[in-house]
Amino acid sequence: MRGIRWLLGGLLGLAAVACGGRPRAAEPDPATSLPPLPNASRYLDIPTYDGSGQPMHPDVVYFPRGWRGYRYWMAMTPYPYDSDTREDPSVVASNDGLHWEVPPGLTNPLVPTPACDHNSDPDLVYDPDADALLLFFTQQQRRSRCGAVNENRLLLMRSSDGVHWTAPRVVLRWNLDTSPLYLSPAVVYRDGTFHLWLASQTAGVAHATSADGVQWSPLEPVSIDALPWHLDVEYVSELSRFWMLFVDSPSAGSRLKLATSDDGVQWAVREQPLLEPGRGWDADRIYRATFVYEEGPRLRVWYSARSRGGQWHTGYTWSGASATATSS
Repeated sequence: MRGIRWLLGGLLGLAAVACGGRPRAAEPDPATSLPPLPNASRYLDIPTYDGSGQPMHPDVVYFPRGWRGYRYWMAMTPYPYDSDTREDPSVVASNDGLHWEVPPGLTNPLVPTPACDHNSDPDLVYDPDADALLLFFTQQQRRSRCGAVNENRLLLMRSSDGVHWTAPRVVLRWNLDTSPLYLSPAVVYRDGTFHLWLASQTAGVAHATSADGVQWSPLEPVSIDALPWHLDVEYVSELSRFWMLFVDSPSAGSRLKLATSDDGVQWAVREQPLLEPGRGWDADRIYRATFVYEEGPRLRVWYSARSRGGQWHTGYTWSGASATATSS
């Protein structure tokens, strides 16, 4: 059988040459051929409702032709000097991905700080069927801060214009006496189905699906040779694959890595990190990132990071960029 396959391969190659062509070489996998990303020389100036100017955990939705006056919409939260009581979901917008503003008529934060514990980890997704943005975020209500309550929640808000948002609705909740602490939701809408991924330092990554973003299937563990911390997932239509950017640790020195999947459940991790801590504003650790894939291939990334002085900011970089070209 091996000899037959070799003979058929040779005949196909000769046929290609006879027709004036050459045997087609296998195209490199963009996930492995992408060069490491350069660190942004400066962070972006992104307004925060608390005036700290320390946004983190960005999530970007890109509209090539624009949507409601902007090409880029970002959800994020302030996190000044690790203060989680400021982690209230906020939205800003941009037309170049570098200069961000609060859209006229919108007031941040979208959700007030809860009476105890905190909000965290917003994720934006566009629903083309409804022509609306959906914003998911988590809310911790742990016993150590809330007394009798000990749970974690996933909440959902909707907007048809990016400015006016529905009240948050709890769509998933977990009893922390019996369930892991799931964080960093990443939601993708594809072919009429919402896909959700969540990260946990004790249970790994979990996945669920939904037809409406409200009723979700039971969580299922994904197969991945890593323990991702905060993560983001997008479906790359040019490659017919899911791509995940994740940080490999919640601690100092964490790096940004890439994984790919055909089905969202079985993941292959690229061995080489995409981004490591730099020497300036992002010297302590790399944190949650969001991205846009373009043919070429080219990866455009907005990433949050912590300085050694404890400040959190968000920067922008792209594959093939020079370190001096990645600032606003």
